[in-house]
Amino acid sequence: MQVKKNQSNLYEYIQDYILTNQAIETFQIQEKAHGRQTNWDIKVFEVSDKKLQAKWTKLQRFIVIDKSVVQKGRANTKKAKEKFTTHSTSFRISDIALSAKNFAEGIRGHWGIENRTHWVKDVNFKEDNNGIKNDNAAVNMALFNAISLNYLRQNIDDSIKTAQILFGQNVKKLFLTIRT
Repeated sequence: MQVKKNQSNLYEYIQDYILTNQAIETFQIQEKAHGRQTNWDIKVFEVSDKKLQAKWTKLQRFIVIDKSVVQKGRANTKKAKEKFTTHSTSFRISDIALSAKNFAEGIRGHWGIENRTHWVKDVNFKEDNNGIKNDNAAVNMALFNAISLNYLRQNIDDSIKTAQILFGQNVKKLFLTIRT
């Protein structure tokens, strides 16, 4: 589970803990894609504080993810060719004891789902701004969006934006595709 700043006591505890304790294992990932170099440094810490474990049932590990991204500036700006680096640190807790590599794979896998599904539904289908108030209608719309997303990816194009443009320009093709 990710620990965010709104969980201030636990967040601050982890910040202090990692300064005074040694990681039991580390794992690094380097990726180069989409014009950027991304580096993840995953550190796993064993939790031995019984008081904290009583509050957070079966808490065994703190996971610290340091991420740095090196990329060029945005196109059409004065700094388009300059490279800049961003850094972020996030914290997670776990009630299971896995290797740093396994934690890294799980966290990356979760972000894959977030990026390929939730983000697309929020941005392309505007799911967060649909104005639906009825709970059943919201569930039905989310289901319809998920079916649409899967259909478009499997049958048209992995790029949802491209598929939306294609069908926006040719509604007849959309109906023919659905009917077959």
